Amino acid sequence: MNTDIWSERNESSLKQKIVCAVLAAMLIQLTACSESETDLKNTSANESETSSEKTIDPLEGLNFDGEEFNILYIGNTSTKNLIRADELNGDVMNDAIYDRNIDVLNNLGVTVTYTEASSSTNDCPDRIRNSVMAYEDAYQMGIIHRVDGIADLTLNNYLYNYSELPYIDLDAAYWNKDSMQIMSYHDKMFYGYSKLYPISTFCIFFNKTIAEQCGVGNLYDVVRSGDFTIDKMAEIVKMTAKDLDGNGEMTRDDQFGIAMRNPTILSGFYLSAGINLSENHGDSVELSLYSEKTVDLIDKVLELISDDTVSYMRKSDDLTIRSGQIMFYLDSLDNANGHRDSDVDFGLLPYPKYDKEQDEYISFANPNLQCVPITADKELAGAVIEYMAKHSEGVTEAFYEKTLKGKVAADSDSAEMVDLMMNNYIVDFATNYCGFSNGCTKLYNVLSILLNEGNDNFTSFYYTYAEQAQAEIDAVLE
Repeated sequence: MNTDIWSERNESSLKQKIVCAVLAAMLIQLTACSESETDLKNTSANESETSSEKTIDPLEGLNFDGEEFNILYIGNTSTKNLIRADELNGDVMNDAIYDRNIDVLNNLGVTVTYTEASSSTNDCPDRIRNSVMAYEDAYQMGIIHRVDGIADLTLNNYLYNYSELPYIDLDAAYWNKDSMQIMSYHDKMFYGYSKLYPISTFCIFFNKTIAEQCGVGNLYDVVRSGDFTIDKMAEIVKMTAKDLDGNGEMTRDDQFGIAMRNPTILSGFYLSAGINLSENHGDSVELSLYSEKTVDLIDKVLELISDDTVSYMRKSDDLTIRSGQIMFYLDSLDNANGHRDSDVDFGLLPYPKYDKEQDEYISFANPNLQCVPITADKELAGAVIEYMAKHSEGVTEAFYEKTLKGKVAADSDSAEMVDLMMNNYIVDFATNYCGFSNGCTKLYNVLSILLNEGNDNFTSFYYTYAEQAQAEIDAVLE
């Protein structure tokens, strides 16, 4: 055999194999690149679709063709001013609510209407109950008293669970889901807290002139530093009380360190200290008022408010912040407008912390409740309520920034305090569901009752009513 020919053939074959191998490698690389580009395009497309899905408003494109959305509300002036507007009249709150209603009409094709109940706290629950029993879709929403009748509406399934309503996003910032969970019944949320209806909290009005004359210092800075505690407040109360007429007695004509609008407002002292009347565990709710911390706090507050030489607490709403004779006046934010024409230069503060170690200031909210009767059109109710809650910036601005901050708290410091209170408010299950029952009512009003009785034995008082109060809570959950 000619070895040269064999050699040439082998060499040619080898070259062919090398070329084939190179071409194969190139083909694989090109295929991989193509697949990679395809995957990249698909991934980008998927991400784009996901992003697009996230930004889609589920309310967009809805049209209820002129349906009416009727809001039933308790017939008092304060509630009416926060929810109803029939026409523009130049009032900032009224006009903001009216503009929101027009937005609902323009974007959802729904006309917002109203039914005003009587001022009796049980009238709204009675009307809802009667309409449901008659299978009538009379009301699509209720703004009802925080206590009267709410347990009955819950126990007898007269209301929708908010988590069952379409369109509503309870994780959105304009809903207070934490408070709704506190008020939940077996993990069902029948009562809502949202921007749709402005929330008011307990607060303290303070007299700036008295503070300056007595060398109190900048109270806003005291709050900001975390030092506004019950001890600090007691110190200021004592240093600002004065016998103005010099007769050696403290009478209505003198200057006091503290006064209150009504006795129930005293509960704000323990609630702002992070002490709740009850704790909701989902399937059970237990009393949580009693502890060593509570005993200590009650002792400190009673010592302060029972001292008639510095506190004017025996008669509620007799001397107010408007008198110019009170350093600290216990009230709630929704009453701020009642003082806006006063000549007294006053500011707003949250209730004090228990001590400096407490992480943050806590404000107790005592609002009416938002609910949806079970006979309401679910689609309509869910869509309108979500839209109104989501698009209530103007209403919130009118209530807090214009009405409270602009007209009442003209200084930016008090405006900051309003934000502080509104951004960290709490509610309580037993205070609402059992608020008119004997045991829970007694414990909720423990400070005012002990003050009026001249009794400083909190432990004995607590155990007198604790068993009854727990039974009242358990009865709601059965």
